[in-house]
Amino acid sequence: MKYQHQGFTPLVIILLVVLGIGVVGGGYVVYQDKQQQKKLEIQIQDLQDQAVTTKQETAQILRYISRDQVGVFKIDAPIPSQDSFSIEGYLLTEKTIYPEGHPQKIYVVSKNDKQLLTFNVWGLGKIGDIKVQSSEFRTDKSIAVGSTISDFIKAYPQYRLWYTAEEGEKFILNTAINAPTPQFFLKREDLLDSKKNFHNKEIKVSDFNANAKIAEIRVYYSP
Repeated sequence: MKYQHQGFTPLVIILLVVLGIGVVGGGYVVYQDKQQQKKLEIQIQDLQDQAVTTKQETAQILRYISRDQVGVFKIDAPIPSQDSFSIEGYLLTEKTIYPEGHPQKIYVVSKNDKQLLTFNVWGLGKIGDIKVQSSEFRTDKSIAVGSTISDFIKAYPQYRLWYTAEEGEKFILNTAINAPTPQFFLKREDLLDSKKNFHNKEIKVSDFNANAKIAEIRVYYSP
């Protein structure tokens, strides 16, 4: 019996050692699995962050105003497809207006039933004139519909302000003397003297309230 007891003890020890290795090995596998899972989670998060960044950059491009373009709408280029700007939920519709009694077809871009801009088409279906009515679109210096005249001057110190009575009275700001487009329109209501006559007279920034706001922005063909 003594011999059997002595033999049994080493067997028990060996068995425990084997079981211990199995447990430790199993724990190592679990640890490895957790590491892999963590790496996978990080990779997924990176992909999600990249997707968000790409969407934000795309949105910024879609909302950009330059000398010949507003978002995806470019002067002297064909009308873009609905798919090219639907990422922002924009809707394109056709409308007929009657300036001076003559029918004219224009296209209206809207979002959530709010009008953002209009444009007309000339020649072989190419965009000829774009008018922005929403702050959804901005210049490279963040000037948009609703920006004040003070904001504009700070952003574009080489600005030009002028007046015209052609095809209706207009008070126009340009980013520079040699930059005919875009045009930024102000309203007569924002003049200090709303009844002042500017025929053959120079118009100045001081004629406007400091908080006078840009009412509309126009981008058009300018060779």
